[in-house]
Amino acid sequence: MTHSVQIRSDVNVIDQEQYAPVLVTVYNRLEHFRKCIESLSDCYGASRTTLFVAIDAPSRDCDVDLNLQIVDYAKRIRGFESVILIEREANVGAVRNYFMALDRVFQEHSSVIFTEDDNVFSRHFLEYINKGLVLYENVASIYGICGYSRPGLIESDEIPDVFLSRDCPAWGVGIWKSKFRAVDYKTNDFFTAFLNPIRILSFRRQWGDHFFWSLVRAKRENVVICDAAVGFHKFQRDMYSILPTKTLVRNIGQDGSGIHSGVNEVLQNQEMRDGEKKVKFPEVLVFPNNIDEARTKQLRFTVRGNLKCVVQFYWLALKRIVIRR
Repeated sequence: MTHSVQIRSDVNVIDQEQYAPVLVTVYNRLEHFRKCIESLSDCYGASRTTLFVAIDAPSRDCDVDLNLQIVDYAKRIRGFESVILIEREANVGAVRNYFMALDRVFQEHSSVIFTEDDNVFSRHFLEYINKGLVLYENVASIYGICGYSRPGLIESDEIPDVFLSRDCPAWGVGIWKSKFRAVDYKTNDFFTAFLNPIRILSFRRQWGDHFFWSLVRAKRENVVICDAAVGFHKFQRDMYSILPTKTLVRNIGQDGSGIHSGVNEVLQNQEMRDGEKKVKFPEVLVFPNNIDEARTKQLRFTVRGNLKCVVQFYWLALKRIVIRR
């Protein structure tokens, strides 16, 4: 295990009267949403948590009934300090629903715990995220507190309960308003940042080929891909996230029901940390290079895929230069 980065924090000074609110976005997956809410309400600290539910309006006739059932179910949610529903009058799409809902939450709160409707949680999830949000709010190099950790990365019992990672999986993540607002989700500096091919290689080594391809696709299709934009932001500023050694989140949307995911039985059945033992934050957080390298390998493309991606990047960059002239 390589100790590349160390961030010290006093882990014994938490006096937390109010937990950060939780935001759940949902559209038409009633059963996923139900399981998500049931697991959240079973978390330690749920009764001290405000729950925001942002329900996008149906865009297709076939979704109207399920959407109405979700609204009806959401109005009957119990187990939280309070429940605030955000119902869209017209369909805005998943990305806009997310950003608009965050704007609403940040009117009253300085941090939030975000999840989509297809995640279920360990009972320790809320306590862990909230403790991290208190401890590392003022640490400039920490972007967020993540509840999910990819399978197949941890091979040593020497690693503490949490560790530093360049990754920032959004399957249950705590973020601060100030750090969220600092991200340029349109990645306006993307082309200038990577004109030097060495920078492309450095990014791919840190983040994997998948993230660079997502950034290229976002520019090609003129769309916002949130995970890729956050990765680019963190790369530019040498930032990290905090992840648990054993995941506190399972994604049940790997059943073909999601917008971007197919079927993945490994992720659907991933074992979570449970039991009575709470997650402990060590006095010194470490960045294990071997874990980050294993994650990058999971996100690696073929040589042909990488060549196609890099060619598309420089083609888009050239077109941008010509248009500006």
